[in-house]
Amino acid sequence: MPPSERLTTDELLAELGRNIRSVRVQRGIEQAQLAERAGISTSALSHLENGHGSALQSFVRVLRALGLEDGLARLVPGAVFDPLSLTRAATPRQRARRPRKSAPASHATTQAGR
Repeated sequence: MPPSERLTTDELLAELGRNIRSVRVQRGIEQAQLAERAGISTSALSHLENGHGSALQSFVRVLRALGLEDGLARLVPGAVFDPLSLTRAATPRQRARRPRKSAPASHATTQAGR
């Protein structure tokens, strides 16, 4: 979605609340019943449905009570970590070597004079 079309936080909360209300009404569940199933107060559910913000715990409880908890994994997908890709992309390590000792100058000239 282009940045100009992104929803504000308030708009996103309102849309999530409308969606939750829509599912609840479609299933014929009263607000008090869903709140009881979710283990939250009716006012907390009302706040959530009206997009006035809610605790994340309340949001998750309502999704579970509606049987929609599988959608949570799609909200924030986990990072896929492949350790082999790191080794393939890395430059090969070079073994550390001791610097070679140079031959003494007198020894080098003696060897050359032979």
